[in-house]
Amino acid sequence: MVAARSARIGVIGLGYVGLPLVIEFARAGFKSTGFEVDPGKAEEINRGHSYIPDVPSYLVAGLVASDTLQATTDFSALKDADVIIICVPTPLRKTKEPDVSYILAAAERIQACLRPGQLVILESTTYPGTTDEVLRPMFDSTGLEVDKDYFLAFSPERIDPGNERFNTRNIPKVVGGVSEASTEVASAVYGAIVENVHRVSSARVAETCKLLENTFRSVNIGLVNELSQLCYTLGIDTWEVIEAAATKPFGFMAFYPGPGIGGHCLVGEETVIVRSADDASERIESLAAIFSEQYADAHARKFTVDGAEVIYQPRLEALSLNTETQLPQWKPVRYLFRRLSEGHLVTITTSDNRRLTVTDQHPMLVSDDNGRLRQVFAKDLAVGNRLPIHCLPAPIMGGLEGAIASLTLDLLPLLPPVLRAKARVRIVGGSWREHRAALKKRLRVELVQEFIRQDYIPLNDFLALEQAGDLNLPHQSLRLRTGRGPSATSFPAVVSITPQFARLIGYYLAEGCITREHDRDRVRFSFNRAETEFIADVRSILETELGIKTSLIHSRIDQVTHIRVASSLFGWLLNEVLGCGRRSLEMRIPDLIVNASPAHQRELLKGLLRGDGDVYVSVGEHNYQKNGRSYTCHNATAEVGFFSSSPQLFQQTIYLLQTFGFTPTFKRTKPHLQMKGYEQLIRMRDWLGPKGARLERYFTESRRTTASKTFKHAGLLTTVPVKSVEIKSTEQPIYVYSVEVDDTHTFTTSYGIYVHNCIPLDPHYLSWKARMHGFEARFISLAEEVNSRMPEHVVELVTAGLNRQRKSVNGSRILILGVAYKRDIDDVRESPALAIIDKLKKMGGEVSYHDPYISEIKLDGETGERLSSIKLGPEVIAESDCVVIVTDHHKIDYSWVAEGAALLIDTRNATRGLRDEKFAEKIIRL
Repeated sequence: MVAARSARIGVIGLGYVGLPLVIEFARAGFKSTGFEVDPGKAEEINRGHSYIPDVPSYLVAGLVASDTLQATTDFSALKDADVIIICVPTPLRKTKEPDVSYILAAAERIQACLRPGQLVILESTTYPGTTDEVLRPMFDSTGLEVDKDYFLAFSPERIDPGNERFNTRNIPKVVGGVSEASTEVASAVYGAIVENVHRVSSARVAETCKLLENTFRSVNIGLVNELSQLCYTLGIDTWEVIEAAATKPFGFMAFYPGPGIGGHCLVGEETVIVRSADDASERIESLAAIFSEQYADAHARKFTVDGAEVIYQPRLEALSLNTETQLPQWKPVRYLFRRLSEGHLVTITTSDNRRLTVTDQHPMLVSDDNGRLRQVFAKDLAVGNRLPIHCLPAPIMGGLEGAIASLTLDLLPLLPPVLRAKARVRIVGGSWREHRAALKKRLRVELVQEFIRQDYIPLNDFLALEQAGDLNLPHQSLRLRTGRGPSATSFPAVVSITPQFARLIGYYLAEGCITREHDRDRVRFSFNRAETEFIADVRSILETELGIKTSLIHSRIDQVTHIRVASSLFGWLLNEVLGCGRRSLEMRIPDLIVNASPAHQRELLKGLLRGDGDVYVSVGEHNYQKNGRSYTCHNATAEVGFFSSSPQLFQQTIYLLQTFGFTPTFKRTKPHLQMKGYEQLIRMRDWLGPKGARLERYFTESRRTTASKTFKHAGLLTTVPVKSVEIKSTEQPIYVYSVEVDDTHTFTTSYGIYVHNCIPLDPHYLSWKARMHGFEARFISLAEEVNSRMPEHVVELVTAGLNRQRKSVNGSRILILGVAYKRDIDDVRESPALAIIDKLKKMGGEVSYHDPYISEIKLDGETGERLSSIKLGPEVIAESDCVVIVTDHHKIDYSWVAEGAALLIDTRNATRGLRDEKFAEKIIRL
């Protein structure tokens, strides 16, 4: 069929790759059809008009007239094609991972009408293994067999838009099939239209070949981009250096710097478990909060690329899953990303009602029955797929029980000036009379006498004497006194954070609040009047361990007893120092307790459950009908629940419970968890105090232990099944966040669900795939870092140039010339111009642009502002404070631009011939 030109060709995607390809097949005499989702493009082709500069309209018109070329949006016609070639884009998302949704969409169309005798070829750039691991299983699921019924291959596209020397016909074609027979058939097809076909042994080799080509370019551009920054600093012309090096006839290939190269995620409310790389302080925060905190750090290495905000190597580690050992590990975070998303979001709900919302192609981890993990895009998750969760097995948790059980917190260095000025100091078991000589060095004699009589000194005076070296008292021996007369209260200067104190914090998080009374923070606990044991427990810890007074207030309206804490310093300690929050919606477990011993964490959970916990027990006979007969069975069920209106406290509680090996389930409509099952409840038998007394009947009456239908254990891994996958389009752009973790490439998010890193950018598909096999591609990662920062460097050049003219970016008129990602094309995706414009506008610049190929662009960022290309004329150049050449289209006369510009930033060496003195002061080259 190929030799006779009777094979029918179908090409999916009529862009810069697909349209020239389908044209070549039509020119060779094959009846060829282009498949497009854009009706406008299909109509243009069928009217004989080309929208791509590399393909002349007269050629399209002639082929359409001869009935060898047509375009359609009817994908059911794929069944008529003998050869189907996928040429859809794989653009980079803002976080620099490949969007392969276009490939999958095309494959689904083919899958729906695949028939015996067809050859399918993928040309879209993707990661090694896509053809074998993604497309082949989809097509095999139709019941057809590769080689027997259909053929499958990969051939990387090598189109260079705007290149008049090399085109589809004379660029060698690399072809690799999933089998030898597929390679043979695909090579014969391409051999009919190209001069040279190079066969390789597999589709994986062909996929990797394309990535090597892109990586070679990326790494070398990264080298010259860094060189350009160095040369600028040293006052050396980068372009002249490269031109000189290019005269070497061997061992050197010239690459040129540029403003940057052309990037799935979770919504900001999802949490991540991280710890500081400096002090190993562990915490559970929302992704939005973590990103904002790190971005505000003056020392953070941050930049913006293609509208995505990137933080490089924050001082953080994330709780990760080692997929080899199945154990949690702390691993460094390499990148944090934030970008606006307008695509599809997927809400995943498990059978125990855990929920997670991610972008549609975020890689999720799925476990088989043996604990082996694979990656599945979120949108491709199926009901019943099992997700791994963070849950420490009992033997591992038991090994942590020897951790320290006491901590101390010195309050004196932490007190703010307003509280220091109000506080006085007393010595426990001593007297200021013993330090009369030291006091006289700073205080007037009459004051010394008064302080000795009342046995206190002002805290500020004590700190001054201590700093001068006149006093050396251990802070543990001091108490802080505030207030006057009967309202005066005492508080320890050093607080011992014992497990009992942790239980007190648990009570506070469940039943406490802080109110403002007479310019002081007052802490109040509220319990049902019948909960006398809990009331006594709270008062005992406050009065015995902290030595602070409390009082009881019995409400006349309801059955509530309030414990009022006298000391205002206690409220300050809980809210300002420990960060517990003031009211129910903002409560959180202090990082200090999250990082404390299991004994602390257990006691905190006891306080939480005694406060906001609930116990349900049902024991008795149950009657039921089956097959017309009556039966009676003994029933014994129980559960311990916990509710919180604070999202962060709820996620922290889940984390701690699962760290203890508990596996809670969740209510569908509210933040309420339950622990069920004999083994779980017997472990928390003594946690609930009087509330737990009802469990005793369950323990007595429960006759058997049934295996959980929800949770499964494979090795050390605990998994839960997916119940539903809901896909929705975002109504308006929302911020989404990505985390990239070194080594294991996994991290823990909401409800303790382990997920995979996002897939990074092309050409970094290769390094991503390498890391999956334990290999770190350092050169590629370094090139990514250098290239991603180039837009930032261009903005720095604009700032420096305007400073020379005694102007700032704020208020300056800045004209961008060229926003396409490459010369003489109309494609803006991956263009560094978007990041440059966005950054300049955020700095207050009045930015406009001209591009002969692109009439309108949409900026990233919060506003999603649209800009239209302006007409280029002498007055526009003259009125601009700065002109920036980002893309060097041939249609623009750059010498004319340079003549009229007051300041010109040339990122492409478009003004290479203008080297005389009159241009030296106003042209800054990259």
